[in-house]
Amino acid sequence: MRWTMVTWGVGMASMAGCGMLPDENNATADTGDSANIDSALPEDTGGTPEETDPVELPSLRVTVRDVAQVILTEGVNVQYCRTGTCFRPTRDGDTFAFFGLGPGTGSLEVIDARPMADRATVFAPIVLGDTPRELSVEQPTVSAQAILPAQREELELGNLLITVGAGELTPADAFTEPSIDISATLATSVALPIENGPTSELVALWYMNPFNHTNVNPMPIRFMNAWGAVDGQLSLWQANYGSSDWTRLGDLVVDGEGYLVPQGIAGIYTISTLAVFRN
Repeated sequence: MRWTMVTWGVGMASMAGCGMLPDENNATADTGDSANIDSALPEDTGGTPEETDPVELPSLRVTVRDVAQVILTEGVNVQYCRTGTCFRPTRDGDTFAFFGLGPGTGSLEVIDARPMADRATVFAPIVLGDTPRELSVEQPTVSAQAILPAQREELELGNLLITVGAGELTPADAFTEPSIDISATLATSVALPIENGPTSELVALWYMNPFNHTNVNPMPIRFMNAWGAVDGQLSLWQANYGSSDWTRLGDLVVDGEGYLVPQGIAGIYTISTLAVFRN
């Protein structure tokens, strides 16, 4: 993980000029006509003012707010990752600024870093171009949470149901403690734009914790059919942290109990942002 630092360099421009008084010994006597005394002019040194160094602008500037629209600067971690390398921002007032990223696609992650965290991890692939970009991120409060059971069972997290058990999930890195719970937060507003993925209508989106934890076994997932969808009308996608894009998991079809299940897969292997799009 690399920290980016910014140094602000400003060159001071200066110009020197001097004035000369007439030489009294060479002054022309006043005969009633105009005196031939040359006015002194600033000395021309032939130099040019030093140019001011350009101020480096951040490639990406992120403002984080909670659901009450209070700007968050403490107890929140923001990072942007590309191909396994994660960049941390510089605090710049009420924003988090990333410098020197350059064009390309990466994974933007906003994490509640407080001991008693109750905000969902917001994650999505974000595309950067040649010009600086600013994003305002609303980090929602977790809306549906469950303790991981000792034995694998189906857990109802709002209108999302997932089958998993305690001890199955592996943290994303060696510095993260294994989680004792799991959550799915149905977004009432999209915290980050949908980029490098589907372009059709977004129907629903869930931010999930513990983010980027993996399972060697598939975790079956299904959804309450709140949209009255029929087979093949909707598709399920997952935000992919490693490749910084959206992975299509399959069309949603109606099972025998009336739930929507992704066709052709046994389940998901990673806890990450999930979204339903219209085909």
